[in-house]
Amino acid sequence: AGSRHQHRTLATLVVIEGALAVTLLIAAGLVMKGFVRLSQTDPGFTATGLLTMRVRVAPTDFKPDRAALEFLTPALQAVQAVPGVVAAGAISQMMYAEWGWNMWVRYEGQPELPPTEQPLVETRNVTPAFFAATGQRLLAGRLLDEREMVTGDSVQRVVVNEALARRDFPNGSPVGRRIYNGNTWIEIVGVVSDVRNFGPIMEPRPEVYWTFAQRFPAATGYYLAIRTQFDNPMAVAASVERALRGVYPG
Repeated sequence: AGSRHQHRTLATLVVIEGALAVTLLIAAGLVMKGFVRLSQTDPGFTATGLLTMRVRVAPTDFKPDRAALEFLTPALQAVQAVPGVVAAGAISQMMYAEWGWNMWVRYEGQPELPPTEQPLVETRNVTPAFFAATGQRLLAGRLLDEREMVTGDSVQRVVVNEALARRDFPNGSPVGRRIYNGNTWIEIVGVVSDVRNFGPIMEPRPEVYWTFAQRFPAATGYYLAIRTQFDNPMAVAASVERALRGVYPG
């Protein structure tokens, strides 16, 4: 019942509302398409059946600079013995949750450059069974083992990821090459498949994996990665917690 001017204004508003509705539908469709694509991106580890937990111990309960060695070895053995557990390992910064530490590296045979001109890598500390727990594949060389759980070696040994091999050794294998980190030589003994540690959007970054024994034996905080036989890993969570408390009541 309004005037002709009011009718024109209302018609214009209807057209604008229709245009906005179409725009929102298109945007929603793009968001959904992007979400589906990201949800299908391979994170680099097998999430089904993987139980993760954070554990912290008191340094005063262990010998100086030995907490990681004195706790993790018996704790992971106890967890491994829980029915339904396939593999159990520890890491300093959990994938998809925390970034690693940064380090500039100089490879043996390369000229010494200012640190900021050297390749940058992410570093994480692990126990040997960590890769079995995540399902990362060995691509070259060997994995870390009990030989790397000894402290005080003059030459440390590490595993690197595929992203590092691809960036820094495009025409050859990094296995057997050595890294100088400013005070000691580090030998690369193996290459493992990438984990998208920075989420599904970003490409994997070059990474170096040490053992706690070689890099940070005094560490008191760890993330555990526990591979189980169950689609729902919480089925063994209570048993895992009891196993850990049996080793370390604190």
